[in-house]
Amino acid sequence: MEYGISFDFWNTLYASGDEIQRHQQRISFFREIVSAYRPFDRDAIEEVFEWSRQSFIHNWLVHQVTPTCETRIQQMGERLGVDISAIDIKKTAAFFGNLIRQIPPLEIDNLKTCIHQLATHYPLAIISDTGYITGKFIRQFLRDENLLKYFQSLIFSDEHPHCKPHPSVFQLTCRNLGIDCRCLIHIGDLEKTDVNGVLGCGGISIKYTGVSGTDQDKTVSAHLINDYKELPSLIENLTKT
Repeated sequence: MEYGISFDFWNTLYASGDEIQRHQQRISFFREIVSAYRPFDRDAIEEVFEWSRQSFIHNWLVHQVTPTCETRIQQMGERLGVDISAIDIKKTAAFFGNLIRQIPPLEIDNLKTCIHQLATHYPLAIISDTGYITGKFIRQFLRDENLLKYFQSLIFSDEHPHCKPHPSVFQLTCRNLGIDCRCLIHIGDLEKTDVNGVLGCGGISIKYTGVSGTDQDKTVSAHLINDYKELPSLIENLTKT
């Protein structure tokens, strides 16, 4: 049987880094955009971002969909009573997306060596849920990091009707890699989306704890690693078994 390996992006391939600074940059830029329509104080902008965050989490965890960055910007404008132009929405989305380069995520120790090693034996994929930084900008970042070439399938939730743990994202990955769902080994850090998602499709779960750590509801069905030095030998043992 041929196996394939998929990875989550955030806090699995790369650590999030300074998300607080990204958030502050988003607030400042968005305030400039909407204040061209009418004045807003910073508190009003922070409140609408929190409203958007709560709405995003609800859709992500309950409905298994993530709205695009441009949709969220438009909805925040509507919440403020502002009809943001298509040009300003696109400009804001581009600024938000490019923060992955301005305030980049952090490389995880031994990750690049591990990816290079695994790619010589298995087809690789990425399955990532996205927020303000969409798949388009993650692809650009991976290209800059000289990693994009290793992945035969990339599925980002802003480009797909559903997000993890919906089975369709794992099933499509398997079709792209030409493997059976039982032969997909998915590495991710989140219990609800990564672990439960791949197990629900009959695949194999490896939970990466090197950034997010373990949580109280960790499943006994997921194999745990906290250093990418451990991953090639673990996968070799799993595929032999």
